[in-house]
Amino acid sequence: MSVIIRKPVQSEFSSWRQLWDQYLVFYETTLPEEHTRSLFERILDKDDLVEAFVVELDGDLVGLVHFLPH
Repeated sequence: MSVIIRKPVQSEFSSWRQLWDQYLVFYETTLPEEHTRSLFERILDKDDLVEAFVVELDGDLVGLVHFLPH
């Protein structure tokens, strides 16, 4: 079992999206599609304050965290 914590990359949008959708279900909320896509683009933008890490377990994304550094 190999666990890696790292920043997401563009090619992982669909895997990240599955985790993000589960997050929204857990908190019983929804967001417009454009907000979801914008969030992912902001995460990838090195000049944006939004940061994220994903957890990879044996090649699959199994967790995520988003944050704003202060």
